[in-house]
Amino acid sequence: MGAKLMYTSGQQSDSERVRITISTLPPRPPPSVLPHSGPVSSLSMCPPRNIRALTWSWTQTGTEATLSCPPGTSGTASWRCEGGASSPYWATDSPDLSDCQSNWMDKIMKELRKSQRILNLASELMQYVSVNALYGGDIKSAINAITIISEKMQYQLESIPTMEQREAMVMELAQSVTKTASALLSDKNLPAWQDLPASQQNRFLSNFIFSLERTGSLLPRALSPDKEVSISSDNLLMTVRKISFRNIHRAHFPSAASLATPTWRQYGDRVVVPALVLMENMDSEGSQVVFISLRNLEKIVAPSDRQAVNRGAK
Repeated sequence: MGAKLMYTSGQQSDSERVRITISTLPPRPPPSVLPHSGPVSSLSMCPPRNIRALTWSWTQTGTEATLSCPPGTSGTASWRCEGGASSPYWATDSPDLSDCQSNWMDKIMKELRKSQRILNLASELMQYVSVNALYGGDIKSAINAITIISEKMQYQLESIPTMEQREAMVMELAQSVTKTASALLSDKNLPAWQDLPASQQNRFLSNFIFSLERTGSLLPRALSPDKEVSISSDNLLMTVRKISFRNIHRAHFPSAASLATPTWRQYGDRVVVPALVLMENMDSEGSQVVFISLRNLEKIVAPSDRQAVNRGAK
């Protein structure tokens, strides 16, 4: 037990005497944070932390603390305390906020599932993630939203009568998705990725890259043969090329034209796609290549799982 010091004033009557007690014991956490009863030594408890707009109190080893998600979000946050009686520690560097989703993001997801206003919702999603602080649940929902948007656009394109209209729609969609993806990869939103457990980080990062590839694959359907389109933002560069059979030859990515923006001018990585590979993967309209380069992936992927995923070709 911790020591206690007691002070009383000797110059006052018994009725006026003030008793002050100073204790070195940690305060008792509320039941919602520390699910146990009985006396517990501070040596067997994880210490308080203020992180991600939440205050975590003393928590006994072998238990999981739970709190309501930060203001403006719904869901429950959790953090497990591990270790022995003399060596307690929080199991992860940050708590699990994968269930914390902003009320606005919840509204977007509900509208997206029932509405066909794909371009409007894609623009709203881009504007929201660009200016608001995100939590783990928002990262998951934004990636799911990009997937739903690309799937719905794929079906909508079948009913668009002209090539010009298809190109205009897909270009608008691709620009919104590119800016959304760039915002998700920005430094200010890296803590939101850390809100996810490692297994969810890797899974949703894979889903993220796949959803971007799927969005990029919509562009060739709206392009004439032997045409290239590049869309870039601070943390994402996407180049799509549609190559006809008569012009198939070894392709280099990214092209000089796609690196014209200041943020990508110094980019040094290169990918070469042999002509044989292009021929083996062509359809009736020729060969289609989607090149995507992403920044900050090394800050998201766990060290043991880091791979050369910052660029890809399809």
